Amino acid sequence: MTFRDIKELDYGGKRVLLMNIPPTPQGIPIAWQGHFYARNGESLASLSLVEQDQIRQQSLRRDWTAATVPEASLDDFDPEALDAARQAFAQRHPDRRG
Repeated sequence: MTFRDIKELDYGGKRVLLMNIPPTPQGIPIAWQGHFYARNGESLASLSLVEQDQIRQQSLRRDWTAATVPEASLDDFDPEALDAARQAFAQRHPDRRG
């Protein structure tokens, strides 16, 4: 398991550690001390065998969203869709504005 951007804060006189945990690699369920977990909102839940198999199947499917189209340009996109995507990205990643 890998942590990124570990930060230490003082909150009410107590030491708090914040850790950014990256998403799991595609197609590989990750276990901690022999148990597989998934996020369920702000909590952790056990991963069922079916869910583990679904994760393993991810590597068999091609992710078309990760492919590039060399001859494409910004003119090929709907301006409203680009604006909506930019706004959604800014909300999810406020630290990347600029």
